[in-house]
Amino acid sequence: MPGDVSRAEVVSLLDAFLAGTQAVELRVRITDPKKLPDWFRAQLDGAQKLGRIWTAWVTDEGHMIAWGEYDHERSTRNRANVLFIEWCLPPDAHHASWWFCYAKRPKEWICGRGRDPAFLD
Repeated sequence: MPGDVSRAEVVSLLDAFLAGTQAVELRVRITDPKKLPDWFRAQLDGAQKLGRIWTAWVTDEGHMIAWGEYDHERSTRNRANVLFIEWCLPPDAHHASWWFCYAKRPKEWICGRGRDPAFLD
């Protein structure tokens, strides 16, 4: 697993996370946060202030957003993509936890325990 993961690769992982874990069809990518409903935009504001990489979509279930932080050390050690992911679903659900997937199965994610990445150690 490479130690350096690009922004585009993290966005791709977040897209696969939404499609795989939420079983939705990603229909229209949203690149301008101003085009999100108010509640979603408010959630994303905090993530952007922290410099988190994010993705937003209109899906067959409505708007969905996700942002994450890639853990290079654990990804390398476990030969998997390890991220702390936060995501919002319609109408106003917010979730956050550690997840990982293997490169050959980007839509198959395994959930960790809350905010503690030790589930992989």
